[in-house]
Amino acid sequence: MKSRLTFDVSRFTPHRVELALFIILLLIAAFFRFYCPDTVPPGPSHDELRMMDLGEHIVEGERPIHWTVSYSAEPLFMYLLALVMPVLGFTPFGARLVTRFAGLLLIPLVHLLARRLFGRRVALVTSGVLAVTWWPVFFSRVALRGITLPLAFVAAVYFLWRGLDLGGASGVCRVRTVRWGWLALGGGMMGLTWYTFTAARGLFILLPVLLAYLALVRLIRAEQLWRIALVALGLAAAVAAPFVYEMKVHPGAPEARMRQLSGVVEELRAGNLTPLIRQTVNTLGMFTLTGDPNWRYNVSGRPAFGPVLGVLAFLGLSVSVVRWRQPRYFLLLLWLLLGLAPSMLTPDAPSFVRAIGALPAAVTFVGIGAVAVWDWVEKPNFFPKTGFLLAIILALSGLSTFRAIFIVWPVQPQVREIYQASLTEAFQALNRSDLEGPLWISEPFPDDRHLLLARRILRHEESEPRWFDASRALILPPDDGVRRYLIADFVTPDPVLFAHWMSGATVVLEGEVPDQAREPAYRIYQVEGGPWVERELAEITARSTVFADLEAQQPIVPLPARFGEAATFLGYELADDRLSPGQEVHLAVYWRVRGPVYGPLSSFAHLIDGQSHIVGQYDGFDVPPWHWEPGAVIAQVYRFPVGQDAQPGSYWLEVGLYDPQTMERLPVVARDGASLGDRLLLQEVVVY
Repeated sequence: MKSRLTFDVSRFTPHRVELALFIILLLIAAFFRFYCPDTVPPGPSHDELRMMDLGEHIVEGERPIHWTVSYSAEPLFMYLLALVMPVLGFTPFGARLVTRFAGLLLIPLVHLLARRLFGRRVALVTSGVLAVTWWPVFFSRVALRGITLPLAFVAAVYFLWRGLDLGGASGVCRVRTVRWGWLALGGGMMGLTWYTFTAARGLFILLPVLLAYLALVRLIRAEQLWRIALVALGLAAAVAAPFVYEMKVHPGAPEARMRQLSGVVEELRAGNLTPLIRQTVNTLGMFTLTGDPNWRYNVSGRPAFGPVLGVLAFLGLSVSVVRWRQPRYFLLLLWLLLGLAPSMLTPDAPSFVRAIGALPAAVTFVGIGAVAVWDWVEKPNFFPKTGFLLAIILALSGLSTFRAIFIVWPVQPQVREIYQASLTEAFQALNRSDLEGPLWISEPFPDDRHLLLARRILRHEESEPRWFDASRALILPPDDGVRRYLIADFVTPDPVLFAHWMSGATVVLEGEVPDQAREPAYRIYQVEGGPWVERELAEITARSTVFADLEAQQPIVPLPARFGEAATFLGYELADDRLSPGQEVHLAVYWRVRGPVYGPLSSFAHLIDGQSHIVGQYDGFDVPPWHWEPGAVIAQVYRFPVGQDAQPGSYWLEVGLYDPQTMERLPVVARDGASLGDRLLLQEVVVY
């Protein structure tokens, strides 16, 4: 008896097909969010590091409702980090897992809401756009709190819609039976959005405006309205109240920044509509014409959707405007307007991060537009030929996103700088190596982002990272042992200092060379110290001449001279003592650290005339004093041009140390104890 295989078409119900397609989309979305977790972005940004730092404060016992620092007022994301990082590690990888799962969870939530409002076809297209386009993919890969706003807001709208029981894809229906549990949950979730991201403060308006609209078009009976408003608005206000109170009583950096960004609003109050119109056009153009220009969040200028998906989005927007009397379309239009408002009302539009509250509404418009075309082309079967065409469009969008986010974006110089790629790669290489001991790291503007980066990435505690700017300074090799220097590709060491003190250095670690046109991302040099260092310094001291004042005929000898309790002046080297106006002075001064410095400290080198008028200068210390070690020697280079209006004649160089906050100079004392005032006069320079 022959067996016959049968194919039961009835098993492929719309619900099963929808489920199968949604699972495929979710797997694709997971690939885009979890692929290359350590290299895209190529390192952590300052904002990510600060949020991780705030999350660690929560782990250590702080319980903030509103942060007053770091432009990170809303604490929900940091609380999520505090839950996850103790398990996964206080690293960028652990922090980014929070946003990866948040971005993944956003897709089923948007799918549920879009399905209830507009049907399964709109929901599937919307989920596909969320799965593969740049905007949602990128903000699912960086440890920024912005992704928590659409996540919480979609949940709030879904709960509120179920509570009001307005119907959806099947048409408009009057609010007859209020589901109070859903309504209460939606109101509470709406209040919770205040703890996610700054843009929630405008999106919150959606709830009262929606209720007013439903009353205006008589979809809510008058006797229902006050009870619905009391429950929904009351719970939303109650949940948001602690944050609002703290924000008003203890305003901080986030509120100050919002005031700085209110230029468009001020112009609007003055009756000038031009900035608002310009910002609105730029913001709407981000979907099809030009996207966010900031490399921090985008391939500069790349639209959010591209031409095809962008056209579908504007078609969906047009359909919704025509059908605005239906609550589901009114809801989506209001959502888009309020979500885009932070970008429209602030400078530098368009901004993906400021408009992130509009993300769910924007992608839903693509779904509405796609289904409108679908219905126009052929009768609405569940997955006919038009469905395959849409799948191809989404696949091409996914390929474009893949190329942009994994190939083009991470290698851009601007991106590597923002995300500290070179230092990140160097620290990771050090973690894999057996190198031990202190490490001096060259960075032109060392600040807390670099300290936080070393703290989060560099696992060798004995490395004791310290900072300097190799383009203008060098901490000299020790008189015993070795010293290691990390110099990244964005720093060009001063050639004179490097040739003098690093000629015998060896490269012990080096970044990979991406192509033949670029230098390695970093080099770690190791140089042997020894008695030769002191011999070289002794010769420099012997050659250096210092005068008491402009009238002195004999130099004060011998050096060194002491500047307060901070440092001792050992000597200097001047590349050229005959210069013309516009030419550059190159002066290297050698300071020996006397003791730890706990306050701010800076130095100056001036070129002055006979009346002490400055005709050229450089102020700064390119080895931050909080990393000084007693006995260490610092070579500080002062490079500055001679003023163009300098007349031919004799000029003098003077150097000194001062407190940059009070501008008070440190006193100078000669080796024999004589007071030399608050500066040292060096040799004469002839301007011709």
